[in-house]
Amino acid sequence: MRPSRLWLATTVALLLGGALAMAAEIHDAVAAGNLAQVKEILAKSPQLLNAPGEYNRTPLITAVMSRRMDVVNYLLDAGAEVSARDQEGMTALHMVCFLGQAQVAERMLGKWSGIDDQENVLKYTPLHAAVRGSQSPCVKMLLGRGARPNLRSAEGFTPMLQAAWRGDIAMVQILLTGGASLTETDPMGNTALHLAALNNHTQLVESLLARKMAVNTPNQRGGTAASIAAREGYTGIVQMLQAAGAPKTLPPAPVLQGAYLGQTPPGNTPKLFAPGVVSTEKRELNAAFTPDGKEFLFTVQTMAGRYQIMTMKRQGNRWSRPEVAAFSGTYSDADPFITADGRQLYFSSNRPKETNGAPKRHFDIWVASREGDGWSAPREVGAPVNTIGNEFYPTLTRGGTLYLQAERSDARGLRDIYRTSYQNGAWTRPQNLGEPVNSYALEGDALIAPDESYLILSVTRPGGAGLGDLWISRRNAKGIWSPLRSLGRDVNTAGNEQCPALSPDGRYLFFTRDGDIYWVDARILNAP
Repeated sequence: MRPSRLWLATTVALLLGGALAMAAEIHDAVAAGNLAQVKEILAKSPQLLNAPGEYNRTPLITAVMSRRMDVVNYLLDAGAEVSARDQEGMTALHMVCFLGQAQVAERMLGKWSGIDDQENVLKYTPLHAAVRGSQSPCVKMLLGRGARPNLRSAEGFTPMLQAAWRGDIAMVQILLTGGASLTETDPMGNTALHLAALNNHTQLVESLLARKMAVNTPNQRGGTAASIAAREGYTGIVQMLQAAGAPKTLPPAPVLQGAYLGQTPPGNTPKLFAPGVVSTEKRELNAAFTPDGKEFLFTVQTMAGRYQIMTMKRQGNRWSRPEVAAFSGTYSDADPFITADGRQLYFSSNRPKETNGAPKRHFDIWVASREGDGWSAPREVGAPVNTIGNEFYPTLTRGGTLYLQAERSDARGLRDIYRTSYQNGAWTRPQNLGEPVNSYALEGDALIAPDESYLILSVTRPGGAGLGDLWISRRNAKGIWSPLRSLGRDVNTAGNEQCPALSPDGRYLFFTRDGDIYWVDARILNAP
């Protein structure tokens, strides 16, 4: 490098460093709610009004997320950009609606016509955000100002379907008054009545029946509200639906026997795994079999948004029904991975270190050990693997090298993939895999091959099919990763593919697609 270029590069670096430090200062003041300091900083450096900080958040977004509404109003008075987006495309308006600050949201709408804005990863409108936050006054305000009530999120949910999933009768009534439709269905063909029956919302089922909703409408899998309620064991709802015209005799629960829950193995086209038992109208993800094939673990998202790990056990030739694993259910647990020797179970969780404590605001990696036919009390993996940021999706090689998704200061995007090994009784500092695996996109759910020869991850990249796709990168003898290659349109769709996992024998690839678990012959990984 010639001296003139060295000087230029150094000067630019110093200027950028100074700008970043100044941006950090105003974001810190905003987050602390120190209005006097915010005013002082902007008086000296007005260009910081919309300065991006962590995750590309502006001071206005930081103020909203920190619930500093006096600072929010001051920044709005100062001309802060309401339409500015964070790294995932969310605006301050979306976040204000989620928090239920109706008056502030009205102020923002006076400055920006983003009432139906969906230019974010989730494709949430402000109305979706308000319904998700159970903020009735905000919902009423948005509908009164002309928000369209039947727009769909990236997952295919209208605000009405969101409210039905949660069993929020008051919200359903507000949405109906505002023009929302009860005929809309989610991507599986579920109506609001299906979702209410699925989640045991007795009062909402009664309310919907009073509105003469069709009782026997099947979803795309042939399930009716009554057959779903019967499968879940909700006798009261079944009786209510039968009184309204559902059949008196309903299909019995399936009996699962044999390897892989008795499912017929797939070919090169992915198949739904254990429909009606594992893959249901709920939101399921992850798949982990023990090496002996006698236990299967997966994750279900509850109606409250919490994740819990489910277990099924093979007793003789017959499989038990899914139930919440003994170590799960209190906090949000997901991403189970069983080591090749079957002795350890890794997963991600927001549980605290202390017993009966409040859940953390981030996820860490935890591990449990095999004890008989169950698992020990989990223990936190600890530093340097776990930090104050999020750590997700632990997978390990046969030799014990750990790969994970994490939020760290050296991440290129919101989250990157990292690698760490266990040496001398402790984990080494996780190393960012760098390019071409990581980019300025969101990399996640990385499955490492048992011999570390390849990595499968879920990411949105140019040339992809949908919200999240599965891509593969191969590692050569020098530890260099190849450019990512899509697993193709048989696996990847316009929806969201994530959570790749291998069967213990390496013959099948499991993954999650739009809230269901699929499997496919692993030989597709060798396709050119």
